[in-house]
Amino acid sequence: MEKFYLTKNLFSTVVYNAIRKVGNANFHVFMALWIAILLVSSCKPSHEQAANVFADTVLFEILKAQDSRNTNDLLPFLASENVLYRKQAALAFASVQDSAALEKLYNLVSTETDSIVCAAAAYAIGQTKAKSSEDFLMAQIETKTNKFVQTYLLEALGKSGTIKGLDFVSNPENIVKIANNEGVAKCIYRYMLQGTSNKQSVVSMLTMLESESGYAAKLFAAHYFSRNRTADLTEHTDRLIKIIENEKNEHVRMALVQSLSFAKSEKVFKFLKQLIETTGTDYRTVVNALSAIAFQTEFEPESVLLNVLNHANVNVGIRAAELLSTKGQAKFAENALDVIQQNKLNYRVKALLFKFYVKNSESPSEINQKIIEEYNASTENYYKAALLSALGECVLNYEFIASELISASPFVIKTAAADAFAAIRANTKFMNKIQQQTDIETKFNDYVKVAFNLQRILAFCKPP
Repeated sequence: MEKFYLTKNLFSTVVYNAIRKVGNANFHVFMALWIAILLVSSCKPSHEQAANVFADTVLFEILKAQDSRNTNDLLPFLASENVLYRKQAALAFASVQDSAALEKLYNLVSTETDSIVCAAAAYAIGQTKAKSSEDFLMAQIETKTNKFVQTYLLEALGKSGTIKGLDFVSNPENIVKIANNEGVAKCIYRYMLQGTSNKQSVVSMLTMLESESGYAAKLFAAHYFSRNRTADLTEHTDRLIKIIENEKNEHVRMALVQSLSFAKSEKVFKFLKQLIETTGTDYRTVVNALSAIAFQTEFEPESVLLNVLNHANVNVGIRAAELLSTKGQAKFAENALDVIQQNKLNYRVKALLFKFYVKNSESPSEINQKIIEEYNASTENYYKAALLSALGECVLNYEFIASELISASPFVIKTAAADAFAAIRANTKFMNKIQQQTDIETKFNDYVKVAFNLQRILAFCKPP
């Protein structure tokens, strides 16, 4: 549709330029052609709305009823003779999500001849998440031949069905009968999001990934595994690794790699390590492999993370540093400091490694001073903000952080200082310490009052 309108616009431009070139000689001929083009351009498909929907009084009434969540006012529009109004009313119910409209929506799905309106009604049914719609949806999935509509019906079942519906849609015989891989994958994926799963759905999704089921189906299947924290992948690890090795589409592959976070074994660790270290692996897949390998704690993934901090793609190094700062074992903190001293690193990587070291150091005074010196020497506000986050890992830095919160002018630094200050405030060890020393507690509380009173004032001010 977009190509059609683009072609019309280009054609109109060509004719206009032609008129300018010929001058007045054949002006009336070209004007007639120009008017004809304008008339054709003004014709719109039945589903296309005017640029300003409020110019249509009926559409305005539908939108007003939607905004006020008025089911009674919306229901009559589902039976309108105008296909656009029926579609808009169905979509309105997707927003209102009132189960009182289900019977009318069922009727629209059953009798509607326009596929777009029918799909909108199916979508609205799914948005209510009413378990009572399960049997109706299953029956319609079996009878509807329009794949576009059927896909919306399957997704609606995934949003509102019970285990009965999942058993139905994941059954291999039913999958063949339905013959809509994208719809089935969406349905099973939606079930997973609401916490409903069964063993057969895992197998069915793996089968889709192994077959020529289409990009959309494979993508939903891949994300089904990357986000599924309840499925036991232990017995499917070998199969999953083979699928990743054979998959050509990087979007599907990177999601599948992420799913290995939930399959912990030495084989998975070695596979991910090889994937990370192989030259030419797409950086997005490497980033997800790092996220997955960080969960293989039994095999000390920190060594792998440390080796890619200076990766050719900066996103890889940043992700590795993030994982070290949040999941790294304390015994690797010295290694992180060695990397800082031996390499020229991206500022975010460097700040995150400082954070990792400060968090795990038993004698942080020296490194604190080094970070403060780096902070004072830098003219890059984002680097300074990242360094403040690192300083927030040690309670000894509270005075410096508080002073920056009060005196620094760039908002990115103030925000980072406030976050770091809050992190120190939440440190139970520090709070226990200041409660034992009245002078420190008084000084700290004074900083809290000054700093956060200033923040309240700044909330009403626009940045310069």
